[in-house]
Amino acid sequence: MPLLRPRRREWRILSLKVRAEAAACAACGAKTLLNVHHRNGDETDDSAGNLVVLCARCHGLAHAGQVKYGWDYLDNQLSLFD
Repeated sequence: MPLLRPRRREWRILSLKVRAEAAACAACGAKTLLNVHHRNGDETDDSAGNLVVLCARCHGLAHAGQVKYGWDYLDNQLSLFD
């Protein structure tokens, strides 16, 4: 098994922590198959405000640019958690 690149190793640790703290998808509330998404698309920007936990379905929809699960929708949903 190849060694993970340093960035990838750091990301895996951070991703585990963020998912454990959130425990549910910010868009739909699902509690399984959670991913951490970079809201601004910059995978090197790991600031807390740029990370959002989404289930695999919502994560895929966000990347596909679906209107219902687009940034406005996610921003509205996330404002409920502020």
